[in-house]
Amino acid sequence: MDAESDNVENKDGSRGEQIVLISKTGGCHQVDRNMLLRASGYYQSLVNSGMKDVHYRELTLACLTNESLIEVRDYLSGLSTNVFESLKSLNEIEAGLDGAFYLQINDMIDSYIELLLKNLNKSACIRILDIASKYVLNNQVVEKVIKFMLKYFKEIPESCKISLSPDEMLYLVASEEMNADSEMDIFNLIIRWVSEDPSRKCFAEKLLTEVRYSLMTTSDKQKCTDTILDLNLNISYDTDKDSNISRTVGILFTLGSTKIKGQKKSFVDILPVYDFVEACKFSRDNSGPSPVKFNPSRRSRPPCNVTRKACVVDNCLYLFEKWTNDGSFSGRVFMYNPIAAVWSKVYYF
Repeated sequence: MDAESDNVENKDGSRGEQIVLISKTGGCHQVDRNMLLRASGYYQSLVNSGMKDVHYRELTLACLTNESLIEVRDYLSGLSTNVFESLKSLNEIEAGLDGAFYLQINDMIDSYIELLLKNLNKSACIRILDIASKYVLNNQVVEKVIKFMLKYFKEIPESCKISLSPDEMLYLVASEEMNADSEMDIFNLIIRWVSEDPSRKCFAEKLLTEVRYSLMTTSDKQKCTDTILDLNLNISYDTDKDSNISRTVGILFTLGSTKIKGQKKSFVDILPVYDFVEACKFSRDNSGPSPVKFNPSRRSRPPCNVTRKACVVDNCLYLFEKWTNDGSFSGRVFMYNPIAAVWSKVYYF
């Protein structure tokens, strides 16, 4: 620090005591001293220490880059004008957080966390997690990003998923809110994640025990067994986790009939349980759950016509077809296996 502080005109036209923040590469960034004193815990501590040089007009911050000090300068300027940018790039946000944490500007930290979450999308997940992990923003950011990845699991690039840390991967594969098509998809993701880095193998058994093998077909379970043996891992299916079956195979069916132009038509509509649970969640403004919309089933349509009775036994759906379209008695019973996504005829009265 050198030279005593002086009064100059600010960017907003006001006059106040200024201080120049100097970056580690020598870049100079002028800010309002009183605004810095009000916002920065770091600068408050310097002033309270009684050191003579805190009254100088230059403050060298050898740990901060020009980019960080630009963000600090702009934020402090915004405090005086009450005008802030509503969107910033991830590079700008990371630089701003560097400056905010070092200078202990808590309100700036909160503002930049909000800006960080505004950038959350399917391709930016890992970058945001890296920034959040750097500052241990677990509650504010990490949990929100992982929940986002759970919701859009099928659409997020594979490169993002295999870049997760061990803790993040465990959070992902253990969650009942995973929006995956099958447990085999989750198993394969774990294997690819482990194979990406030999040092990850020590996490393999813990991660693989989170797979719900009971929700797999026999052939898929055998493939898993072969893979586990090849990797010399010890996974016991006897300790298979209990699961909310909606995680990968849950489907809600609506079955019935209607008359269209005098002709009786049967219908089967479906809705994944995951979508149903999401639709039933209350919105932030407490306006209530969203309308639940079923979709016409094609892949899962039963081979029967007008259904009058239905029941579930051993996680399989049984339908009793009483009448055919021509009005004659049917008496057929069909079973739907949600794990294999297959209909089969099981009985004929």
